[in-house]
Amino acid sequence: MVSSAAPVVNSWQPSDRQDAVRQKIAQAPVGSVSLIGYGGAAGGAKTNLLANLAIDIALECPGSRSLVGRQDFIDLQTTTMAEFDASLPSGVLVRAYNSSPVFREIRLPEWPKGVTSTVWFRGLEDWQSLLSEEYGWVFIDEGQQVALRAVLALLTRLRHKPEPKRGLVVGFNPFPGWCVDWFMRQDFDPLIQEAFDKDPNLFLDFIPSKIGDNPYLPAGYQAMLEATLSSDPYMKAIMVDGDP
Repeated sequence: MVSSAAPVVNSWQPSDRQDAVRQKIAQAPVGSVSLIGYGGAAGGAKTNLLANLAIDIALECPGSRSLVGRQDFIDLQTTTMAEFDASLPSGVLVRAYNSSPVFREIRLPEWPKGVTSTVWFRGLEDWQSLLSEEYGWVFIDEGQQVALRAVLALLTRLRHKPEPKRGLVVGFNPFPGWCVDWFMRQDFDPLIQEAFDKDPNLFLDFIPSKIGDNPYLPAGYQAMLEATLSSDPYMKAIMVDGDP
């Protein structure tokens, strides 16, 4: 445990591709909303990125409220949520709530009494239950599994005020759907395109990540995937090549 006088920082060492997402967030203007897609092939460290971005936001903005979501909560619980808990740096004070709704209240010792940042962990199948909430940031893992309607609804929830800027970060594999349309092809429904065009404070970016961009994968991981999927060109294109 570090002393209360020592600064507490997230010791996460992002890959170059992960750091590109972090820089997009850091460089976004105050008052803006960033929509960032991250992914492509399997093994691109999407889960690690989302968990650590949620930690960064919570520590850098006292009083923030973030949502970490995935289509099914049980999948979220054993992946992104577990990564979040394992990645919390020493010195952070944490109150963990594991009954529904699940969340983490975190704070640093030097923050004013009563000030906490909250990170919620929710399944997104019942997305209508989130429509009375407010968030500064939403992080979605395996976005290709989540309905576009749920994502559009969550965008209306990006209105929590302590955060100087807000946003949505989505990790995904390029199965056909809204993630590919939005981030890889920038092909929107005309009404959505019109809304984006009218908002100068809305920024959309895509950071591709392939197997070779993750230095922490075990040796032979790509060769194993290629051998396993060699008889299925469709799945090989998506999971190995990151090609929609």
